[in-house]
Amino acid sequence: MVIEATAARIRELSGTARVYHGRVPDIDPVTRKPPAFPYVEFRIPSLTESEARDDGLLEVDIWDCKPTTAALERLTDAIDGDGDLFAPTGLHRWSIYQQDAIAARFYRMARLSIPDPDPVLRRRQLRYRVLLYLTRG
Repeated sequence: MVIEATAARIRELSGTARVYHGRVPDIDPVTRKPPAFPYVEFRIPSLTESEARDDGLLEVDIWDCKPTTAALERLTDAIDGDGDLFAPTGLHRWSIYQQDAIAARFYRMARLSIPDPDPVLRRRQLRYRVLLYLTRG
């Protein structure tokens, strides 16, 4: 449930950028072409939804190949959001609630600029601590 909700939220925040869970495929399953830039890749471990409490790590990589990073930074900002305590616009401080099931809360741990061996590629990474609570009896 958490992975599916997280994927949907990242797709919503990413606009027209393609979003991939886990590994980016060599050929996009929808377009049947190599992935177009910009794209977003995210990894979240399987959280234990049978425990009363669990912590996890969400990593979101945003990739682009433009000479400037302005568009990459805007996309990263859109995914991360404003961190508002009550109505966050992105993933930072975002919550998932499902009645009689689970609750999850996301907190940004880091925003990184990661160099790539290919000088054309630009990458940003967002890391979030995911706090998972089982709310069913």
